[in-house]
Amino acid sequence: MAHDTNRMVLDALPAKEQAFWQDGRNCFFLGHDADGGTIGENLGDPDGYAAHAPVDSQAKAAPYALEIMGVPFHYFWVEAIGSETTESGGTWQTDTEQNWRFIMDGFDYYLAAVVRCAKAGNMRDAAGFMNWLCHVFQDNAGFMHALHGPAGVHPFMFNEFFPPPPDLPHGSASAFLGERVPDVDLAGYRPQLLGSSVAEAAFHLYHRYREVNRHSRHNLIPLIQSSYARDQAGETAIRAAIATKLAEVLMDIFHTVYCLATDSFADAAATALDNVDMTDLFPVEYPNHLGGCYGVASPIVKRFSLSDRTTTVPLRLLLEDNGERRPVTFDAGLGTGAHYEYVLSYGIPRGVYQRCELAVGLHAELGEKGCVDVTIQLDENILFHDKFAGASAAQRVAVDVARGGILRWRVRALTRDWHDSNNHVVWGAPTLIK
Repeated sequence: MAHDTNRMVLDALPAKEQAFWQDGRNCFFLGHDADGGTIGENLGDPDGYAAHAPVDSQAKAAPYALEIMGVPFHYFWVEAIGSETTESGGTWQTDTEQNWRFIMDGFDYYLAAVVRCAKAGNMRDAAGFMNWLCHVFQDNAGFMHALHGPAGVHPFMFNEFFPPPPDLPHGSASAFLGERVPDVDLAGYRPQLLGSSVAEAAFHLYHRYREVNRHSRHNLIPLIQSSYARDQAGETAIRAAIATKLAEVLMDIFHTVYCLATDSFADAAATALDNVDMTDLFPVEYPNHLGGCYGVASPIVKRFSLSDRTTTVPLRLLLEDNGERRPVTFDAGLGTGAHYEYVLSYGIPRGVYQRCELAVGLHAELGEKGCVDVTIQLDENILFHDKFAGASAAQRVAVDVARGGILRWRVRALTRDWHDSNNHVVWGAPTLIK
């Protein structure tokens, strides 16, 4: 998959960016001409670094390899050491921190290496590091391997839930999840800047990876179903949708490296990254079950609160403005219930964002009889702590996050019943600001 997708991506880049990669272009491919001769090198191929790979392949890949805690940066953990998701007092809390650290260490390393080599004019090594990064991204964001990584499962699980049809008794569901990639049309896509520094680019690349990874996961069961039904057109359409999402992010990576290496940033693109709405960011830790109407169906609701299991209401807090408390409605943010305790956390890069601003409290109408304890921490350092009893005590909060780390929002129910339906917590307009 990596060879074909890289070729499609390079061909779709703007002309000046294609020219930038021209000296390293053949390092991304490996094929044969009409006479059987070898074309390209496929430099920095993670598959060539595997323990079972030929010795010459390992030697060729080794200069571009990275091992983290003795593990090659290639496939992400299906489940981090220990258990990612535990019942944890009833919230079924998920903690993907070890996967997040592994992935971020790799993204930081490879983006920095590519930019460093490109700035020095060493496009061969720049291509070698870039090829490794693109290969890893594709492996872990698409098709069978999309099941790796945070909140992942092993791909053979599907064989337990999707038995083969009678006319294919020796088939298996996982057999249809392979990386067969049709050509995709990237002509209309304009690559997006991921960051004006390596740390910022790695931060946004992580969230783009999670976005594409989830898109792929959502398509895997339809892919199995279309394959079992011998629906070739349906299968091809699903494969194209997965491949297109992957290729678009690869274009973003190539474009961002070009901008970082040449110090050429469009002002509007760079300025657009100054403030980051956290509503759609993927958390590192999060609950899968909370009290009241949120339950296991919607423990964290984006842009709304729930008045019952099926009815959304705007996010609204009573906040002080010029000495007077008034209801403020938020278009961005999160609505949640509460429990004995839950943690919602985000990985923050060092030296990129100066502060996080938000409003927090109990919903202006729904939370009048609720009572919760709220703590905001950066790693283990407490930045904010308060108790909210009823809807009248919501607060605007600004905390310093410049040194980076895990930003944790911790909530404990103080009502007699941890599941109390009055504990409607609102996180209003959470924003990272440079």
